[in-house]
Amino acid sequence: MKDEFKATKDFVKFLHQVYGLFLDGSRAFPLLREQIIEAQERIKKTDNIPIADLDRRVCFIGSGNPNNKKEALLYHIASQGEVKERNINDGRNLCFLGNMCLVWIYQLWEDKFRQQVAMEIGYNNKNQLELDIMGEIKKYRESIIHHKGQAKKEAVNNKILNWFKRDEIINIDKAKMKVIITATMNELKSLMKVEIIEKEKILIKDVILNPYGFRSVFDIN
Repeated sequence: MKDEFKATKDFVKFLHQVYGLFLDGSRAFPLLREQIIEAQERIKKTDNIPIADLDRRVCFIGSGNPNNKKEALLYHIASQGEVKERNINDGRNLCFLGNMCLVWIYQLWEDKFRQQVAMEIGYNNKNQLELDIMGEIKKYRESIIHHKGQAKKEAVNNKILNWFKRDEIINIDKAKMKVIITATMNELKSLMKVEIIEKEKILIKDVILNPYGFRSVFDIN
């Protein structure tokens, strides 16, 4: 039997995947920082080198033998202090990832899923399907891509995602990403078929496997 709401469910699965990526990053970045701190503490004990001096030392990322300059290939270089700073909890690395996830969510919605979901609901084209949350994400997306990552005046008037003053740098941290995902799911759950008198919700069962009984933002009730 054909699943008449496959695209809508596929978009929910996509959101779940993106949120998983973000949450992985929220744990992985601080763990990398902790690894550097632990290594520095060992060196401080064994070689009596102050942490401040170690912070100025360089982290190399590359391939090949680092002792052979002809063989080695450098991919990235940064001081240990810089790597520690950008990987703090809700730090620059995670917020950059959050910004990219936000852009990715909007782009896939607009370029792939919106038209398909609109057709499943009963509309003729995607312009008839408007989600408030996607309109607000769009404003942040335009600020990130076209306004040097600074909030444009249009984004300041958001009702749901109302976090930044005009020209303030947009940083999507854990708390903000949770709001984005939850608000998007709430609107998806409220979508109704339009061509029948007694409207029915198009998401009528759980899409993401949740066998443990915990409440989930991805539950469809």
